[in-house]
Amino acid sequence: MKRLAHCAAAALVWLAAFACVRAAPGNVYLVLGSDTAVWNYPGGINPYDYHNHFTFELYTQTNQNACQVMDPAFRRQFADSNGNPLKMTWWMLVGSVYGLSDNTDVPIVNLMPLYLMQKYHGAALSQFGDELTLHYHTFYWSDYSDSGVFYWNEAQCFHDCRGNFDQALAQSLIEEGVFPVSFRSGWHYMDNEWQNYLNQLLPYSMDNNSPAYCPWYTNGVIFNVMDWSQAPLDFVPFNPSPANYQAPGASPGWNVRSVKLQNVTQTLMNQVFAAAAAGTDQVVSLWAHLAESDFLPSLVQADGLAHVAASNYPSVPFLYCTAVEAMQRWRGLSERTPPQLHISELLEGEKVALLLDTDKPIFQPQPFVAVKDLYGQYQIVPCLESAANSWMAVLPVPRGMLAKYGVAVTDLAGNLTTRIVRYVPDDLFIDNLDPAYQELSGDWTSIAVDGCWGIDARISSLATNATAQAQWVLPITAAGSYNTFVRVPAVTNAAGQVRFNLLAGGANVLSVFFADPLPASQWVYLGAPRLNPGVTNVLEMVVSAQGQTNQVAVADVVKLSPLIFTTAPPRLRCQFSGATLTLYWNGTGLALQQATCLGPGSANWTDLAGPITVSPYTLTVTNTAFFRLSK
Repeated sequence: MKRLAHCAAAALVWLAAFACVRAAPGNVYLVLGSDTAVWNYPGGINPYDYHNHFTFELYTQTNQNACQVMDPAFRRQFADSNGNPLKMTWWMLVGSVYGLSDNTDVPIVNLMPLYLMQKYHGAALSQFGDELTLHYHTFYWSDYSDSGVFYWNEAQCFHDCRGNFDQALAQSLIEEGVFPVSFRSGWHYMDNEWQNYLNQLLPYSMDNNSPAYCPWYTNGVIFNVMDWSQAPLDFVPFNPSPANYQAPGASPGWNVRSVKLQNVTQTLMNQVFAAAAAGTDQVVSLWAHLAESDFLPSLVQADGLAHVAASNYPSVPFLYCTAVEAMQRWRGLSERTPPQLHISELLEGEKVALLLDTDKPIFQPQPFVAVKDLYGQYQIVPCLESAANSWMAVLPVPRGMLAKYGVAVTDLAGNLTTRIVRYVPDDLFIDNLDPAYQELSGDWTSIAVDGCWGIDARISSLATNATAQAQWVLPITAAGSYNTFVRVPAVTNAAGQVRFNLLAGGANVLSVFFADPLPASQWVYLGAPRLNPGVTNVLEMVVSAQGQTNQVAVADVVKLSPLIFTTAPPRLRCQFSGATLTLYWNGTGLALQQATCLGPGSANWTDLAGPITVSPYTLTVTNTAFFRLSK
């Protein structure tokens, strides 16, 4: 008994000592970023216009947020607990509304913000160690209320937009070399199909907007519909359940709670640091929109709140991280080496098969493979696993029709490897700001108007000059036929009598004359000469002053493309809502015709309207009818 009593007393002493031991304080990993877009409407994108138009001052003007947030002096204001400067994560909006805009002043209209960020701020992103990734809004041109009026609504489910999302993924990889490892959905919207699809593509989502809930509605333009009412409220990442994206489960991907920067309070920041002081590492995703007027002050305010919280909890360090870096640190993963990707091509006639292998397991069930053909069409290619870390993908495009393909793989930690393989050169754009542009005669000045390629164009008054002459040296790298285009913005008093001559090794291989001014903001086709990189290739423009001394010559950008250029017939697409029929097409100036039956000799086509210059066109249908577009 005496021995038992002694043992019991010792146990009590040990338990008391154990109770006094507190867990080591955790870390706060702060992810500051932006859902980054191009806006054309108060607070976002105009939901009322099927074909929107966007201007780019947000990215190009020095007094705008993009230039200012990339200024080293602005970044030097910030330092985390280790003295490291602010790193940012840029979730770039791609797809949907952009793809149907009327802009022709970027190479791939569907990727507008992504292209602009890389073109004008790519060097700064690399300098600061920022993360560039993707953001997607499920915009869907629709009439969910059956009112006969269509808007760019938030889709009722991801499935309605899945094809567009796939195209945006393929284009982002193939054209901009970007594949998402972290991701944020537009409006914080999520459903099980989308989350389960993301679990096959990328490891880190930052969509959790708990406890927000906004039910579906149809009175007016639909947006901000979401349900995070069941999701965790803390800032501890969780694996979503395949059956319920809001609940922790067994999915391979992760989700993180995010809060808009403007909504962060000192109370919230203190709660985060208190949780870390109790021993639980925190991942805090704070976001805003680059286009918001208070974007920069919101970053400064968040930094101040973090420093106050750090002073309240001096044992808790906070670290500025990109989204991927924060998740890797939180998971305790020190591996930063991207997977090695090896690609072999097997050719059987025109059939191309890719053999893919990596040096370690990857996050995705298979590599992400996308292909672009010579018509400029994109497809995602399925892979068949052939062995551990090995796959085969048969390209759905014949060898002679391949433009390029891209492959992306992410390892289990979120380290990314991408590869782009080109069969023909990329489209080439030579702007007036490039060294290859030269002015040979005339009195040239710069103008900055909407529709310029880049930030400006050049004009030359014909009042005191017999001619205005400029040229673009064409730095091609491979022999072949190149569709050649020119493009100019709209200017007052643009001159006609414009001649283009393409000289290859001094020989004129293409000559085109325009009696009238060039159509503005359009790619004007000149021809498809065969060019060789072994000689100097120059496109010259000569504008005569004869009879138009009050006009101005305009020069901006030249495009060379090895893709197959076709003047495709207009495509007609229909959408019914009750008795209302809305027609969409990719041509203008066409007559809409209707017939009550089809068949040899039986169709009686009658004009409903024409020429129609606006798509979409809405009409009421009372009987069975067939429609066509006709010149």
